[in-house]
Amino acid sequence: MLDSIPGGLPLVMGVLAAAVLAYAAYLLVDQNGSIVYEVPRTATRFVAPAIFVVAAVANYLAGGRGPEQLGVGAVLLAFAALMLVARTGVGRAGIYADGVRRAWARIDEVSVTALEGGAGARVTWGARGSSRDLDLPGANPDEVREFVREMRRSH
Repeated sequence: MLDSIPGGLPLVMGVLAAAVLAYAAYLLVDQNGSIVYEVPRTATRFVAPAIFVVAAVANYLAGGRGPEQLGVGAVLLAFAALMLVARTGVGRAGIYADGVRRAWARIDEVSVTALEGGAGARVTWGARGSSRDLDLPGANPDEVREFVREMRRSH
């Protein structure tokens, strides 16, 4: 099938890489303007993107430095950028997790409780029959609860 497309695999990979980079840029802007309570990032958050970068360079150098390797490398680099940009938290536009924003209108249920020892808040939310927890260390549960209540009411 790719043989019938002028440019084939490199073109498809280039378009995919551009789409992922565009989404990463959109997500960066969206998160920066929305997230109020954020889950802290771990020190190891750079490991997976670094592996993708190494894989892209290794594939290009070992694979013959052709357009196919360049296309695959571009996609790997785009996903590395997306991993670096994606944050997890609660914002004005919705809940951010796994590189995706779930709009408040699409969240079926949400509750806020205090973490054990009062060291923060836990936001439990559900959409489409599944439930997830976000732990927000250092956040005041009452403030988060009021923020969530206000966001649910306004959306």
